[in-house]
Amino acid sequence: MKNLKINDDWERESLKDLVYLQEEIATIEQDMHKFLNRQPAKIEVIDRDKILNRKHEHQNDVLPF
Repeated sequence: MKNLKINDDWERESLKDLVYLQEEIATIEQDMHKFLNRQPAKIEVIDRDKILNRKHEHQNDVLPF
């Protein structure tokens, strides 16, 4: 009878470990799903000084020092 109780406890502990591992796998899969389904970044160029339209001027930026 004693040996049966000890085996039952080990089986219960292993089932608990299995449940925890399955939860961890589920969270990792959710994180991977979020990571893989990201949208690319949108890059907008704001040309406030209209530098891109100045084709006749010199394009080099010379520092004053």
